[in-house]
Amino acid sequence: MLGKQTELLAQIIIGGILVAGTSYISRYISPEYAGIFWSFPVSLIAVYFFFIYNKEKNKNISKFFVTTMIGLINVAAFCLPYGIIHYKDPKIHPLVIFMISLSTWGITALGTYFIIERVMDKYY
Repeated sequence: MLGKQTELLAQIIIGGILVAGTSYISRYISPEYAGIFWSFPVSLIAVYFFFIYNKEKNKNISKFFVTTMIGLINVAAFCLPYGIIHYKDPKIHPLVIFMISLSTWGITALGTYFIIERVMDKYY
């Protein structure tokens, strides 16, 4: 169990990353992407209450949230390179940017798959 100070620090860091990430996406990529990024944590709150209402086991709830966050990393690995490359040099053909984004997504998805296989199965 984490101490109260460590827990508070973790909440501040996570909240700061969400706010800074949303601001960065809005400013340098697209306000639409920022809205999608920001709505993701808010929609998870509704899912959490649905789990609680249906008396789901904590083990299943935590596994869902961990794998969902890993999925968000994979989505970001696809979307962010596209936005960054297009912003830096709009002359690059969209298909080339798409292939780069698809490659980063594939590498990230493969890495997170191995993390889930090795770590998640051990603790859940």
